[in-house]
Amino acid sequence: MVGPPATISVVSGAGQSVTVGTALSAVVLQVSDAGGNAVSGATVTVFQTDYAWEGVCTAVGPCAAAPVLKAQQVTMTADANGQVSVAPMVVPGQPQLVEIAAASGATGFVSVGVVVRP
Repeated sequence: MVGPPATISVVSGAGQSVTVGTALSAVVLQVSDAGGNAVSGATVTVFQTDYAWEGVCTAVGPCAAAPVLKAQQVTMTADANGQVSVAPMVVPGQPQLVEIAAASGATGFVSVGVVVRP
């Protein structure tokens, strides 16, 4: 018996780093119950925030926050295998960092970042 969503884990796509003009792969997430069983039909809320590439901060003290290029929130439903596939949103032709956060149920949460570098 499959229980309610308890965890979300990354199956593939985390940690990508590509150059401008190269497509990012989808980030695939897995929703599982406390027993490790896939939860098909689970509701997953996905938040994406796309930040302008700031490179390495060379300033003394805190670096300025990178400007947000765009952000979105969508609700997805896990497939028969308990997975959702998230296409990273990007601003074409610009270096950027895309932060993807996903939540399902009371305790399931995961966050990953992918980079389009100069």
